[in-house]
Amino acid sequence: MRRAFTLLELLVVIAVFGCLLAVVLPSLRFSKYQAQSVVCAANLRQMTLLMDNYAQFQMFYPPGFYSPPGHYLPPGGYVGNIVYDRLGWWWFHFLIDEQDGKNVLNKMAFCPSSAAENQFGRNILCGNYGVNYSICKIARSNTDEEFVGSSLKPGRIRHPSNVLLLADSGYSLLSWKAATLDPAVTFEYSSRSGAFYVPGLSINSQKTINPEMVMDATKGRHPNLTINIGFADGGVKKVKAETLLIATDIPSDCPAYSTWSPLNKR
Repeated sequence: MRRAFTLLELLVVIAVFGCLLAVVLPSLRFSKYQAQSVVCAANLRQMTLLMDNYAQFQMFYPPGFYSPPGHYLPPGGYVGNIVYDRLGWWWFHFLIDEQDGKNVLNKMAFCPSSAAENQFGRNILCGNYGVNYSICKIARSNTDEEFVGSSLKPGRIRHPSNVLLLADSGYSLLSWKAATLDPAVTFEYSSRSGAFYVPGLSINSQKTINPEMVMDATKGRHPNLTINIGFADGGVKKVKAETLLIATDIPSDCPAYSTWSPLNKR
């Protein structure tokens, strides 16, 4: 005759399982974050290489944002929120095929580590990747003059392996202004100022961030408050978010930040 487990034995087994889960779950969670970070880096590598190919072929980088006459639709159609975001072509639209644009965007341009993605309804412009629009400029007269005009030619970047081109970002447009608390520095796209940040940067706790993006901004996306950066030479590195921090005593010659190297202290 087989003897059944006693209540005490069952409780002991449950306690052992509980202890094992307490030990294993943090490791599994960390492994998940690490895997997401690897996918994120792969996305950035693909996009930076496409940016480099575009720049070599066209002789200049794509615009950060462009609104063509006649409302000519970009591949995959307009993106973003019609109330808060401008309708037009964003930098990533210039990198994808006309026929398969939407599918490519869904695979490549969403950061799998973003803490803002689900709450924001997968708005590709928010909580994913941003381009350094000191390089990929904007043809708009009501934008800060530092970022207006024709995008840079590859030859104008002296040290492309140190120059930030793409990175984890709160908004699709990113610049050195997102890494300072200087009161004189503002994001000219006022409807998206709450999404203009570098994930994991310490100063974000002192900024007014969109509620659904606070976790992404303050806690960061990757382990140890790191971010993935795609450089102008096509390389990708993981660096501490604090590496991008800029002091509040901004010099009068702001265009000196146009290439915004996160590896050189200014």
